[in-house]
Amino acid sequence: MKTGLSTVLFALLLIFGININASAQGCSDAGICTAPSVSSGAGEEDGFNSSISLELPYGIGDDGVSIFSPTLVGTYAISPKTIAQIKLPFVFASGNLGSVSGLGDITTSLTRELISNTDYKLMATVGVRIGVNNADATENNKPLPMVYQTSLGTTDLLLGISAKYKAWLFALGYQQNLTGENGNEFLMNSPAWVGNEHVSEYPDSRMLNRKPDLMIRIERKFEIGKLNLYAGLLPIFHLGEDEYLDMEGNNMKIEGSSGLTLNANVNLRYRMADNIDLGLNIGAPLIVRETRPDGLTRAFVISPSIKFLF
Repeated sequence: MKTGLSTVLFALLLIFGININASAQGCSDAGICTAPSVSSGAGEEDGFNSSISLELPYGIGDDGVSIFSPTLVGTYAISPKTIAQIKLPFVFASGNLGSVSGLGDITTSLTRELISNTDYKLMATVGVRIGVNNADATENNKPLPMVYQTSLGTTDLLLGISAKYKAWLFALGYQQNLTGENGNEFLMNSPAWVGNEHVSEYPDSRMLNRKPDLMIRIERKFEIGKLNLYAGLLPIFHLGEDEYLDMEGNNMKIEGSSGLTLNANVNLRYRMADNIDLGLNIGAPLIVRETRPDGLTRAFVISPSIKFLF
């Protein structure tokens, strides 16, 4: 369906016109939201293609921590209806407690187109996010909270399914921590951080045990000349309160860590050439949870990308 500039302006206002109080938390993704069958714009290709893309997401996390994670994404078309994908991120995190950089968690997945016709498409994804370290990075031997870590410190199962009907996409995704607690050692009351005025801004996450996430994506496509715009809502339900280990060795539930995060999302795509796509993905929170000990809190995320199809 064709639409005009007013649609673009409305979608961008939806993103940036959020309540300023919501900007402290939200707009987070542990991995499932970008799985091929449930990601923004899923199912747009006429048959799957092999591709290599570079994504450059930037966001602001807890207490103003800057997070930049350039990601190389390789997709291989096993058949016209099946693709395998691997994502290799490199993470830079910098804030008032220190700076960390390194390889991020590797995500691999297999996506299958189950049903396809002119108006309707059904797809499913199964994958795994592989923890590349124990989430135990330190600054001058002081344990850092999760927002500074390059890894979640766990290996997670990813499941997704989506239905595309004409210009609409409806998707459901699930992420399950398979390995339990990670190796993080951060406690805000730790003797290592005594006297630091910023440390209380970060939630405790020692030996963090994350609960599952359930996501829903509702999105509509708009065509503006050669530009495709995808605008929608992305609720993420955290299915239980996360747990950490206190200084006495007790497992403690983290109050306020379960519940809903609701994000607004706009994705712009432009076909620069027959085999080159340019993209820009923008997300921001509308409704947030009280606390996010996993370090995935983002006040906003902006992610330009370039994709080469072959």
